[in-house]
Amino acid sequence: MERHADGYENQKNTILSTAALSWRYEILRKNYARYQRGLRKDLDDWLPELKSVSRNRREMIDAAASFEMWHRLREHQGLSKKVSIEIIVEALTELIGES
Repeated sequence: MERHADGYENQKNTILSTAALSWRYEILRKNYARYQRGLRKDLDDWLPELKSVSRNRREMIDAAASFEMWHRLREHQGLSKKVSIEIIVEALTELIGES
């Protein structure tokens, strides 16, 4: 999650701009979808135990590790980077451990 957090922090403006303009440009929607697939693959590479979780649980894991969750914790809830990482790691640990 620390690796994703660094990426989210560095690319926040690009991600938010892409989301804001995606209604208008198909290329942005395609690029964003490709970016999401890449993040999912990255989680697969780091956490091979994800192959054994149910489809629904996997979707919950992707949601917990998403930029949208990160942005909510950091911007809307005003939490620090360290605390946000801890929260997401705890959520992922519980989701993976319950499978």
